[in-house]
Amino acid sequence: MPLGETARYDKRDKYQLRLAVYFKTQERDKNLTEDISDSNRKNEFINPYFLTTAGVLQLEAKKSYSAAINEAIITEEFTKKELKQRAKLDQ
Repeated sequence: MPLGETARYDKRDKYQLRLAVYFKTQERDKNLTEDISDSNRKNEFINPYFLTTAGVLQLEAKKSYSAAINEAIITEEFTKKELKQRAKLDQ
C-alpha cells in the first residue's frame, strides 16, 4: 500500500504529493508508570528522509524532487516469503 499518490492539482497538469507524518508520544514530564491515555499524549511531527536522485535528504518547501529507487530499497524489509514471491515474478 503506497503512502500516497501524486495527483493533478491545476490546469497546467502539474502533479503534487503532500505528506505529513505524525506519531503519538507521551509528554516528557509524565511518569512512565502512569497509564498512557490520549490525555497524556500529544502529536509529534516527523520530518522524514527520502531517497531522491540527489541523494538521501529531507525535503524542502517549494523545491522539486525526483524519487530514486533501487532493488535494495524495495526489498529491504521483505520477509523470506515475500522475497521468494518476488523472485518468481522476476523469472
